[in-house]
Amino acid sequence: MMSVHLHVGQSQPHTSEAPVLQFLGKSKKRKRRSLETNDWISLHDHKIKGNSHTQYLIRIKVDNVVWSFWTRYSMLSELHSTLDEVIKSQLPAFPEKRLFGNLNPNFIQTRKQSLDIYLQAIFNDSQVRDSKVFQDFINNSKSKAFKKADLDSFHRFKLDV
Repeated sequence: MMSVHLHVGQSQPHTSEAPVLQFLGKSKKRKRRSLETNDWISLHDHKIKGNSHTQYLIRIKVDNVVWSFWTRYSMLSELHSTLDEVIKSQLPAFPEKRLFGNLNPNFIQTRKQSLDIYLQAIFNDSQVRDSKVFQDFINNSKSKAFKKADLDSFHRFKLDV
């Protein structure tokens, strides 16, 4: 299960265009433009769920819109495997799977750092970034963030959904 958070804001005070208006009402397909130099992805945090697995908080900023979502190692591993099938060039190494001791604090910290490096590398690789697989990953995470943010606002103001 993926949970998400959304933050919409301008990172550059001199930018006059409202970030949320950049994509609202645009139903036509548009070609993905190059990432802005201030777009980024980071693995921001982690949490252990029960005694079974670790979830990682990924934050993404594209076009002055920032959103975050929780995901598991297995979901990122699936993304890597799918990218590996469609990308012709060599992908960065993906952190290894571990069957035992994967809740060890030292292991979690090492894996978190390795996943962060991996995500930044694929985010900054134009061949990966422009692939349909990666664009789907970005767009799905953003879409879920907006849906979750909308539901949170209904609950915050005690409105019926």
